[in-house]
Amino acid sequence: MAVHGHGTVTSIPRGIHCPGQCRGVFTEHIHLTMHATPAPGWELGHFEGWCHSKTTTCGFDLVSPHDCIGGACPIGAFGSTAYFVRDRSN
Repeated sequence: MAVHGHGTVTSIPRGIHCPGQCRGVFTEHIHLTMHATPAPGWELGHFEGWCHSKTTTCGFDLVSPHDCIGGACPIGAFGSTAYFVRDRSN
């Protein structure tokens, strides 16, 4: 998981709270939900990668044993990036 701009991304089940904990290893056959929370004055532009969405919540299924999100992961890793942009409504 990577974050560009100002905001955080957390996962359900717990394991990712990025920036900070941007990598997580999860068991197989679960649905992973990512939730973006923009910092004040920012909004989510979009998610890119395995999580591909313009909404603040997106999810996907993990099907391999010990799937990993983030950098330096073993083969079969999933990667996503959240792009936060300045809030255009101000």
